[in-house]
Amino acid sequence: MKNKTSISRRVFLARLTALGSLALACPSSLLAELRASNVNKQQPDWTRQHPWLTLAAVQEILFPAGDDIPGAGDINAINY
Repeated sequence: MKNKTSISRRVFLARLTALGSLALACPSSLLAELRASNVNKQQPDWTRQHPWLTLAAVQEILFPAGDDIPGAGDINAINY
């Protein structure tokens, strides 16, 4: 007997396309929301002292922010 649980190639490609476009749209909106929420956050006092300012600047160079990519400042890398 033939198993009827498989889907056609057309249905598979349609679902794959929908999933791909959802994956492309979702991170952009979440990243914009993350950046907006980080604007008002207060950093601990130790992050404004000499060696930590240098480390934060180096992290920004090593992990730059892109349109859809969070950078060091977006993920508060200095706290880690």
